[in-house]
Amino acid sequence: MKKIIIFFLIAILFSCANQMPPSGGPIDTIPPEVIEFYPANGTVNFNEKIISITFSEYVEHQSAQEAIFISPNIDGQIEYNWSGKTLEIEFENELKKNTTYTVSVGTEVKDINNRNRMVNALLFSFSTGNKIDTYTLDGKIFGQSPENCIVFAYKNPPDTLNLLKQKPDFISQAGKDGNYFFSGLGKGEYRIFAFEDKFKDLLYNIEQDRYAVSYEEKYTLNEKDTAIHNVNFYMSVEDTTAPIITEVVMTDQNHFLVKFNEQLSHVGNSLFYIFDSTNQKRTDIRAIYKGKRKENELLMVIQDTLKKGENYFWAKNLRDKSGNVTNEDKLKFEINSKKDTLKPQILKAVTTYKEDVLNPFDPIITVLFNDAVKFNKAITNCSIRDKKNRFINFNTEKIDDASFKLILNGRLNYNDEIKLTVLAKGVEDLNKNEMDSTFTKIFKVENPINFSGLSGKIDTSYSKSSGEIFLILKNLKTGLIYRKKIINLNFSFENILPGKYFLWGFRDKNKNGIFDYGRIKPFKTSEYFCFQPDTLFLKARWPLGDLIFKF
Repeated sequence: MKKIIIFFLIAILFSCANQMPPSGGPIDTIPPEVIEFYPANGTVNFNEKIISITFSEYVEHQSAQEAIFISPNIDGQIEYNWSGKTLEIEFENELKKNTTYTVSVGTEVKDINNRNRMVNALLFSFSTGNKIDTYTLDGKIFGQSPENCIVFAYKNPPDTLNLLKQKPDFISQAGKDGNYFFSGLGKGEYRIFAFEDKFKDLLYNIEQDRYAVSYEEKYTLNEKDTAIHNVNFYMSVEDTTAPIITEVVMTDQNHFLVKFNEQLSHVGNSLFYIFDSTNQKRTDIRAIYKGKRKENELLMVIQDTLKKGENYFWAKNLRDKSGNVTNEDKLKFEINSKKDTLKPQILKAVTTYKEDVLNPFDPIITVLFNDAVKFNKAITNCSIRDKKNRFINFNTEKIDDASFKLILNGRLNYNDEIKLTVLAKGVEDLNKNEMDSTFTKIFKVENPINFSGLSGKIDTSYSKSSGEIFLILKNLKTGLIYRKKIINLNFSFENILPGKYFLWGFRDKNKNGIFDYGRIKPFKTSEYFCFQPDTLFLKARWPLGDLIFKF
C-alpha cells in the first residue's frame, strides 16, 4: 500500500511539472498577449532590480526570453524566473541612474498549446530618474516575414560606427504587419537599421542576416521634433562573396555541366576555356546554355576532343548580380570519352501568358532546345500560321545557344489558333547530330477583354527625396512584374493579367533604373521608396482607375 501511495504522488508531481496542452477539444488559434507588466509604463524614480511580465496563457519559456529586449543594454547577468504565466526578470547590477529604459516584448513569443505567436510587439518604458524621455520614432518593415526582424537604433553614433562589433543603444521588434515603434528616446541624433539577427547577438552578420538601411543618414529628435514617423525599411541580403566554380562534370566528350556558388550576372564564351597543362593545349568553349538546370548551373559545349592529362576548366571575370568579381578561377576535372550521340529536340515552346495560350498584347513564344543548336538554321526552319494557314511574320531574339524568342508581329485575332512548326531537317547541334522529327504546337489567342488595367496619379507631397520615379506592379501569385518609368505624375498600366497585386515605387537617385537597398559597410543610404498600403484586386474587364499613390 505504501508503494502505491508513493507511485501516485510521483505521478502527480510529474503531471504538475510538465506544461502540456490539454488533449481533445478545439484547436487553440488564439495568440498569447501580455496582460500585465511591472513597472507600469511611464514610471519614474524606479530603483528596483526586478521587473515582471504576465502573459494571457502559458507560453514557451525560451521563446519568451529570446523575444524580450531591454534598451539601453543592461550591464551584468540577467536571471529569468517563471511562476505560472508570469516572468520575473532580475538584474545582477543596479540600473543606470537618470536613464529611461524601454522593454520590448517581441512577436516571437509562442504559446504552449499550439505554438501560436504573439501578433503585436509590446513596449513599455520606465525611468530611474525623475523624468522619462518621451520622444518617439516609428515606421514599417517591408519584405518577407517582417515579424522576424529587429530595428536597431544607435544614439549619437560616431562616424566609425561598426555594426559588426557595436551593439545598438535601443531595440524594437516589428509586429506581424511590419510596424515597429520606439518610445522613451531622448534628445539626440540616431542612425536606424533593421536586421533579422539570426544569431540573437545584436550584431550584424554579413550574408547571414537580412538587413535594411534607412533612406536618410541620421534622424534628429529635439524639443521641436519630438516624434519621427515613417522610417521605413525594405529588407535585403548583402552579398559580398565573389562567384567561384564549385563543380565541373563532363557528361560526354563534348558537354560540360558547370556549377557555381551563385548565379552569374553575365556569361559569354570568352569567359571560359579548357587548358590541358600536360599537353599545353587550350580548348575554347563554343556554346553556353541554361536548359532546365538550376540558377547557378550552366551547360557548355566544346567541339574538339580532349586528351587525357591535367585538364582544368578556367574562368575569368566572373561577376554576380551584386557586382562582386572573381578575376580568375580554375577547377580540375576528369575526362569523359563517351561520344555525343544525343539528337537535338525541342523541350518546350511556351508563351508569356499560359503554356498554350497567347497574350494578344504580348505575343511571344519561347522555344527551348535540349542542346545548343546552330541558331540561324533553327530560326529558318520556324514558321507560324493562323488557322486559315496564313503566315504570320515574327522577329527573333536569342536567349542563349539553346533557346530563343519568337516575337509575333501585328494584332492577333481573338480565339484564333496559331500553329508553330519547326522543321527537323538541317537543325543540328554543334557536333552535327540532327533533329529527327518536326515539332508542332498550336496556341490559342486569349480574348483581349479578359485583361485588366491600373491607372491613377502620384501625389508627391509626401516625397522625401529626388530622382525619377519608377513604379513596380507585382502579381502576388505568379510573381509577374510590370514596371513603369513615370514621365509625369500620371501613370497607366494597360493589358494586365487579372489577379491580386501590390504596387510600390522608388526614387531612382543614382539613375541606374534599379532600386538601391543601400549598404552597411561602407555606409550608404537606401533610395526612397513607398508601398501602396492595400492589395489591389485587378479584375478582368474592369480596369482600376483614379488611384492616388501617395509617394
